[in-house]
Formats: sequence, C-alpha cells, structure tokens
Amino acid sequence: EPVPAGTWSGTRDGTIEPPPCAQVDMKTLFTNEPSVVGDEDCLFLNVYTPRPYVSDLPVMVWIHGGGFSLGNIGDYDPSPLMTKDIVLVSMQYRLNTLGFLSTEDSVIPGNLGLKDQVLALRWVQENIRALGGNPAQVTIFGESAGGISVHYHMISPMSAGLFQRAIAQSGTALFPGLMNLHPRQTSIKLSQMLECPDITPESFTSQAFYDCLQDIPKEKLVMSAFGFVEFHNNPQVMFPSIDGDFLPQYPAKLLREGLYNKVDFMTGVTLHEGLIIVGPLMMNRATIDDMVANFSTAGPHVAYLEPDDESKVYLAKRIFYHYLQDLNITDENKHLAIKMFGDMAFNIPMDMSGKMHARDAAYGKNIFLYEFHHLGQYTLFDFLNMTFEGDWVSHGDDLLYLFNFPNILNVEKLVAKDEFMREIIVALWTNFARTGNPTPDMSLGFKWTPVSDPDDLQSLILNPSPYMRGYNRHDELEFWNNLPYNHNKRFFPEKFQ
Repeated sequence: EPVPAGTWSGTRDGTIEPPPCAQVDMKTLFTNEPSVVGDEDCLFLNVYTPRPYVSDLPVMVWIHGGGFSLGNIGDYDPSPLMTKDIVLVSMQYRLNTLGFLSTEDSVIPGNLGLKDQVLALRWVQENIRALGGNPAQVTIFGESAGGISVHYHMISPMSAGLFQRAIAQSGTALFPGLMNLHPRQTSIKLSQMLECPDITPESFTSQAFYDCLQDIPKEKLVMSAFGFVEFHNNPQVMFPSIDGDFLPQYPAKLLREGLYNKVDFMTGVTLHEGLIIVGPLMMNRATIDDMVANFSTAGPHVAYLEPDDESKVYLAKRIFYHYLQDLNITDENKHLAIKMFGDMAFNIPMDMSGKMHARDAAYGKNIFLYEFHHLGQYTLFDFLNMTFEGDWVSHGDDLLYLFNFPNILNVEKLVAKDEFMREIIVALWTNFARTGNPTPDMSLGFKWTPVSDPDDLQSLILNPSPYMRGYNRHDELEFWNNLPYNHNKRFFPEKFQ
C-alpha cells in the first residue's frame, strides 16, 4: 500500500520532471525488442498554478491513460488549460505488474496503482489550499485508462469525498476485459514464470511469493506481463481487481444498485475509438490471418470476453458476424471493424454508464455526454508513428486540445481551426470544473444540456460548431444488451436467469 512521503528541508527544484513509473518504452512497444524505462520510486505529483498568484481556485486533477501499463505525466504540458484560472495537478501511479499484481490477501492486496491515485487525491485535500487551490472544488479528469480510473473513483468507497466533479474521456469502469477476475491465479502462474525457488502451484503462499519478488529486477517484472499473452497483446492481466476495499464489487453491480459517489459527471468518446484496436491489428497482415485461422483462441480475446464466459467462441463469432458478416478484417470492411471495436469497448459502455448516472439528477447531479468529431491536423497515430489510410478521429485525439506534447509531437502552433477547437474544449472543461456546468451562460454561442432521460442519451457533438444530438445507437445497444455474457448477467440478472 502507498504511504505519504515525509517532509524535506532546504530548497527543492520544482522544474525537474519526475521519472516515469517502470514501464515498457512506448517507442519499442510494437517492435520485436521492447525495452523498459522508468523507476520504482515514481510516486510524484506535478502542480501548476497561475501567475499572478490567486487563491481558492478550482482544482483539476489529471490522471493519465496508457492501459494501466504505460504513461508519464512529464509528457503532458497543460499550458492550454493554464490560460484559465485553475490549479492543475497531475499524478503518477504504479503501472503494470508493480501496480496491479495481487495475491487476493493483505500480502499483495491489489489495485496498488489505483490506491496511489487515492493517496494523491488525499494529498490534494490536505495541501492544495497552500498552492492556491480550493479543496472543496476538485474535478478529477482522465483519458482512456485515466478515464476508467476516474469512473472507478466514482464507484470506490475509498475515494468518497475526495472530489466534487469528474470527467471520464474515452473510458469508463464498464470497459470490457479490463479487470483481472482471478488475480491470485495470475500470481501463482507468475511465480512459476519467474522460477521462484521452492514454490510450486500446490505449495504457493503469498508471503513466499512476495519474498521472491524482492530479488527480481523491475525490468523482468514489467516484461513478465507479456508471458500471459496468447494473441496480439491479449489477454492483459495486470489490471484492477475486486479487492474488497477499493473495489468492493463488480462495477456493473455497483452502478446498477446505485452504490457509488454521486457527483457531476462528464463523459464522452471520439468518433472512431475503435481505431486504437484495429490500427495495431492491421499493422501486420499476418496478425489478422492468425486471428482468423485460430479464431477459437484469438476471437474471445479480441472480443474482450472473460475467461469464465460460457460459449466464448460462439459469442465472439456472433459479434464479428453482426458487424462484419465475416471473421476477417480487410481494407474493405475496416470501417465496420472500427465501429465494432468502438461500440464494444467505448461507446456502449459509455451509454450504459450514461443510463445509470442519468438517475443522479434525483440527487441534484448532472451528467453531460459528448462525442468528439473534429478532424484535426494531427492524430494519435502521429504519436505512435503509425500510418492508417483515411480520415479518422482516433482514440486520444481529444488530448491534443487540452495539452501540448513537446516530448512526442513538437508542434510550434496549431492551425487556426484546431486552435479554435482548443479554445472551445478548454472553456468547456474549465467551466465544468468551476461551476459543474460546461456552458453556464451563452458566451460560447451554444448550450450543452445534461441528460434528463435515460432513454434519450443526448450528447454534444464536439466540432468547431458544436450542437446537441439525440441518441442514435438504439440498435447497437439492443444487440449488446442481449448478448448472454457475464457482463450483462451482472447488469440484468433478471433477464439472464
């Protein structure tokens, strides 16, 4: 479990970026020789305050994404957000094996990376007033795994009272396949992979495993996650798990039963979220051929089904045929594959979250939904040095309007339409942090209305001329909600008796 750092004496240089938490180097992720960067001693915060000094400002706390295995606050320069009167905090948290390994007991209790985030939020409560921020006006926001983390804090009793508003970009706690349902089994298997002395699957004890881990270099621990992969980076196992204290139950169950922290909530997706899955899959034609040839193994992984799902292969085929009429992904049907994966992992989980949180109006809390449709000059694929034919608004593209990325994408100045888009997004996000309403007045020329009806999830279409749109995924929602997989059995126990 993380513990607060002590005090220091003398002067500390606040301009030096902290080391990232130990992780695979992003530049080598899709190569044959991935390498490890970062440190185990990595639990740092960055705090940005405006000048001249003002006090009691709204606080925005950023949680970076990266699939719970990558990410570094040093890459995010919040200068665009700092044009408004806010205090911004960004946090690091342990990743991958070091952040999410669990023996399902007090020895390695699991969710350590998320508990690091809780400790950071407590630090904000205790210290942010001295840095110009108002601890009673904290908005947590994050993207991808950061958005999922934000939603986890909304449903975690451990995070209650540590923030008043939340923004989850391209990720919710309902993202399929992003939990480890059998973390102790993972630890037992890892003890064999690491050749821990005197531990067999039968003789495994948490303490002996913990003792063994002390002698393993961090590089080996980080790379060990690849040892669980059966097809194309799947399955990933170093993920959040039900641990009793941070996460007492399945997110779907907690949401269904209303057991979560009621706060103003903003959540949304980009137009082509599924590109983040289809792009890497299509980088190598052999990967797709392998998936088709070995669909009984690969299909359930690619469809984010759980190890315990009944009829996994049937369900995976049903999903593929529903969208593609095929098991193959080609240049001709890649737009359908992007829609399939976008719905599966991002859009439908957001819609279901929207339906649940629409009920929070009874507690005086609003939920605002958006879809980011702006095709900018740059896209996430410029970061990853990947090319993908066509015009797509990818997962992660919204980040380019909230932050600069000098280490990754050196852009002197945005083109005019992108700069205009940035002004709108920065205003919406900071208005929400300040008032709980992204458009408290008509100064932006439009109103973003909250969801008032769980059956009409109206959302703001975010482009340089934003507009409200009614719900348009009825058929897709019906398809997903009628699939007899475990995720739905938790949401609709009466339907799948």
